Amino acid sequence: MHRRVARRGRFSRCHLWLAAAQALKHRPAMTRFIIAACVALLASPSIAAPAPLSPTGKWIVDYAEERCTASRAFGTAEKPVVLVIKRAPVGDVFQLLLVRPARGETGAIQQDAALQIGTATRFKIRELAYSAAHNAVRLVNLDKGQASLLSGAGSLTWSTDGNDRLFELGPMSQLIHTLEACRDDLRKYWNIVGYGEPLIRPQQRRPPPSKT
Repeated sequence: MHRRVARRGRFSRCHLWLAAAQALKHRPAMTRFIIAACVALLASPSIAAPAPLSPTGKWIVDYAEERCTASRAFGTAEKPVVLVIKRAPVGDVFQLLLVRPARGETGAIQQDAALQIGTATRFKIRELAYSAAHNAVRLVNLDKGQASLLSGAGSLTWSTDGNDRLFELGPMSQLIHTLEACRDDLRKYWNIVGYGEPLIRPQQRRPPPSKT
């Protein structure tokens, strides 16, 4: 996994050290020490990849009356992190959410993040971080192209402020197929035509949540 931020930090420190060496060129011993330290820093291995978070249960698909979601807990029972995939009945957007117990977080903020879905190229994305019902939540919107990577992904790396979370997703194609079928059923339920018009009375009751 690429850790560009860490590498940029090391180059920046070396640049400062070498500038100091220029100022101390009349002290060759100190200059040699600075150059050796810089070489050692650049040659050191990259920061280790994060320990993968394994699932602690199955995917749970919720056929709600206004959306289709799939959720799964990862990590440990003591420190769970729940990954939620939400499919809206209108448009091509998928939402990904990370939910964990809050540790004093309040309010809401938008900030930069990065995702790597499977082995695809890592990409930058904006996330919304907020607190809700004693939980800390991070939310991102995936466009059609980004969402298309989910069905073939076996892992997801979610990075914020240089902190990575690596989720071992397992096979995803059947889950995404289930969410798409749920979405099609939801559109029929609400008589949604095209990209959202019109909304007419519901025709039938939705099935209860199921586990996959």
